[in-house]
Amino acid sequence: MIREWLGYDTVELISPHAEQVCLQRLRDSIGSEWKPFQQRQVLGAVGDHSFRLMVRHGPFTQNMFQTLVYGTTRAQGSTTKIVCRFGLQRLAAVICGLLFTVGLLAVGYETVLDLLKTSSLADVIVSIAIPTGYLLFVAVVVFVGRVIAQDEPFILLNFLRDTINAKEA
Repeated sequence: MIREWLGYDTVELISPHAEQVCLQRLRDSIGSEWKPFQQRQVLGAVGDHSFRLMVRHGPFTQNMFQTLVYGTTRAQGSTTKIVCRFGLQRLAAVICGLLFTVGLLAVGYETVLDLLKTSSLADVIVSIAIPTGYLLFVAVVVFVGRVIAQDEPFILLNFLRDTINAKEA
């Protein structure tokens, strides 16, 4: 359930075009993610047998929790098989994991310390509430980012279908 909510999914596509034709069509249809004023809806990079695509939000705005598609291509005779992995940016996933782990450790540490000190119940509640509030804040930030990005997998998949005439395998 969490994997789907975070946008992780794998889709296999088949294009009637040769591998290099598919990759060239993608190169011609996307904008660079490093240029702030792009007119194209989809930004990314295309390599020799792979690509990375994301939806453009605005000239100076970017959602850290947006969905990216990482694709690999493989020639199959006169057609091309494309394996697309949808998900968060790797850096975003690492940062989310670290922030959540720090929050959990803080809650556990404060709880154990207060129980060992046999503080008053009010002290224990306050020392647990602050790290718990931190965890809730991290969860809300991720939730808002994912809500903003909820249509991106469909946009990216439709872009691939239209650009390279791909159909699901």
